[in-house]
Amino acid sequence: MVGGPLLQAACFDNYKLVEIIVTKVPSSIYYHHENGKNILHVAVENRSNNVFKFVSQMNQHSHHLVTSIDSSNNTMLHLAGKLSEENELKKTFGAALNMQEELRWFED
Repeated sequence: MVGGPLLQAACFDNYKLVEIIVTKVPSSIYYHHENGKNILHVAVENRSNNVFKFVSQMNQHSHHLVTSIDSSNNTMLHLAGKLSEENELKKTFGAALNMQEELRWFED
């Protein structure tokens, strides 16, 4: 099963690996974790900008992925509105820089 590695690649913004997996196994784009999160949920939650852009450009799949709801009734927009994980925020120092990083993700 390629779904686990696909979502792991999305976590780490490895869009090249995502592209390889999706090209070899097109149906893998619809894989979702047991918590109901699909590749776009994972990309947004982990601020994986390159994976998000790659998957979003796949017009034939984007509507289904964007409108999907995870097991906590979160859409992609709910996850985008949440703060980044603490380890991501610790990369920058200070509240102003953290806010700037969150705004950068939102604007992309």
